[in-house]
Amino acid sequence: MNIGATCLLLLLFLLLHFCEAVAEVPDSTVRWVFHLDTRSSFIDKRRVNVWGANAGMAWGKRRHEVTLGYYWLGYQAARRLIELDKDRSIRIHPDYYTKTDLHYLSLMHWHNFVNTRRWQLSLPVEVGLGRARSFRQPLTAVPIEEASRRYLFVPVQAGGYVEWKATRWMGLGVQAGYRWAVYDSHLKENYNGSYYSVGTVFYSTLFYEMRDFIFRKKPLRSPFHTRKSTAPAEPLPYE
Repeated sequence: MNIGATCLLLLLFLLLHFCEAVAEVPDSTVRWVFHLDTRSSFIDKRRVNVWGANAGMAWGKRRHEVTLGYYWLGYQAARRLIELDKDRSIRIHPDYYTKTDLHYLSLMHWHNFVNTRRWQLSLPVEVGLGRARSFRQPLTAVPIEEASRRYLFVPVQAGGYVEWKATRWMGLGVQAGYRWAVYDSHLKENYNGSYYSVGTVFYSTLFYEMRDFIFRKKPLRSPFHTRKSTAPAEPLPYE
């Protein structure tokens, strides 16, 4: 069995495991969640942007989450990698430089140690499966043999997440972690590195209450927490 099939089976096993965990939780009211996820990361000591989005389900009193996402390198990230390889090409292979196109699916489990109306402390763990393509772009008019190559990309990521729920409508989230890449040896050392993100989180309560205020003429509640409110805010984060 090749490594691609092995990783796919691993993803399916984790998904089934988490589904069974949801079924066994006494307070297992399942709700859908959606995140826009933009991260800063480091590739060859250069900061790049990784764009993505994920959706899934949350359950239990602390709203643990399982999501499936799609991620890709941002435009600036691709440009920085091109500049890096152009510099290398002068010393190693003066006839061409390499462009890299990277995208992958990622299965993520968010285990919430704390999830109150004010704070959330989580441990996000991810296993991904994707593909990278390297395009050899000539610096001369001479055609290049094997101009395009494809590589399997299997990232494993783990980190920490802290969220301050400033109001019922929005909060502030900070995430940091490290990525290990199970990769072809040609690319492995480039993609091992840390990642982080800092962003504003908007909760679904904002959209529901604005909808009721505009279209149903209901009074608009205060966005600030009250002492009577004990349940954690139900997030639909946009970071």
